[in-house]
Amino acid sequence: MVIRPANQGSSIGVAILEDSKNMDAFEKSINRAFFKEKITADYWNGLSEEEKVSYLRNLTDIRDGLGFPLNVKGETIYHPEALLSFLNNHFKKTVIPLY
Repeated sequence: MVIRPANQGSSIGVAILEDSKNMDAFEKSINRAFFKEKITADYWNGLSEEEKVSYLRNLTDIRDGLGFPLNVKGETIYHPEALLSFLNNHFKKTVIPLY
């Protein structure tokens, strides 16, 4: 199954599902097509600083991730360092996942 956004270029946001019965992969692919990423406090807080930077590098790379600017909880973020700071502060105060 191929999932792709309706309003993007030929490959941005495209996912190919090899196992259409894998609901986790399906949900991740749909979220990617809508440029959404779910991050939980447990996941974020379990990463080392180096892993957080690597995660954000991949997340904000338009070829495989979401790119910039990002809308996070109603705030528009334009820079990786601002995103890192926002996530660290957000998950220090709450355990609510980001959508």
